[in-house]
Amino acid sequence: MLAVRSGGYSHAPVSRRKSWGEPRGEPDDSPIVTITIEPVDNGTSMTFDLRGGDGSKGDGFFYDGWQDVLDSLGRYLS
Repeated sequence: MLAVRSGGYSHAPVSRRKSWGEPRGEPDDSPIVTITIEPVDNGTSMTFDLRGGDGSKGDGFFYDGWQDVLDSLGRYLS
């Protein structure tokens, strides 16, 4: 099992889609991360989408935090 700690809340507005937002924040005012996982011919496709927040490599926040999570997922799956 992959366990990654990340502050926030999640909800499932659409089957196979999960969204994440800031803890105690207003969903409409918070950056939203959507991760979509879908089967493809030779495995699984994952799409990562961040909206409502600026991120750049080395920011120590959006970009770097999510890069760490995705790197952990990649290591777990390989």
